[in-house]
Amino acid sequence: MISRFASIATLAVFCLVACCWLGCSDNSIETVISEDDFNLPTETGYFLPVAEGFSTVYLVSHAAGGNQTITLTIGRQVQNGAVTAYEWFSDDGAFYDTGYVVMTTDAAFFYDGVDADPEKILGFPLIAGNSWERFSDTYDDEGFTDIITGIVDDDDSSIFDDTSAKTIPTTGGNTMTVIGEEQLELSNGLYLSNTIKIYNEGSTPGKKNYYWYAAGVGLVKYIIGTTDGSYPRGDVVGELIDFGR
Repeated sequence: MISRFASIATLAVFCLVACCWLGCSDNSIETVISEDDFNLPTETGYFLPVAEGFSTVYLVSHAAGGNQTITLTIGRQVQNGAVTAYEWFSDDGAFYDTGYVVMTTDAAFFYDGVDADPEKILGFPLIAGNSWERFSDTYDDEGFTDIITGIVDDDDSSIFDDTSAKTIPTTGGNTMTVIGEEQLELSNGLYLSNTIKIYNEGSTPGKKNYYWYAAGVGLVKYIIGTTDGSYPRGDVVGELIDFGR
């Protein structure tokens, strides 16, 4: 699939179970559970709000040149079988995709399609030293184009169908680890006193990826493909510039 959010397609390195749950618009899930309620299933909802209509807007910069504005928006709460999910839309003004997120009492999972294994994007508690595996069984971060970062992984497609796309910037190593709390000031002047900083190994040896989450907002910043010498610059950097309903 052509990258939805990358003007530089060569950048190599920004939620469920249903028979047609692939990246683009999906009409196979019809049962709407709630259209207005702000769902807070314990701590998970604080760091990944799932209120219908809640949006986060990012300015995404590429080291090779070019910026993009990307909007992620929570859609309806939907049901398929015994599993409850939330639609998660991504839009850069030119392309529009749908993903799904599932909230449990101690984790948040992203689903790219019916044949995709769930990817744990957040594991609780979010305290320093806590870690989790993105994919719990056979780990494979290949066979898809990340529509936020523009990373193309195409060695094989045993987990993701080769036409699928992601709406979140998680990529690289399988183990995610919480570094701890960090004060963060974004380039637009927004100051966040207690963000949660998470990291994993990058797709390129010697590089790392960092992700910051804020209570009540969700993902506020990410750096994909950075080194000790280049930090806080990276191959791809996304920062929150707006949020709300």
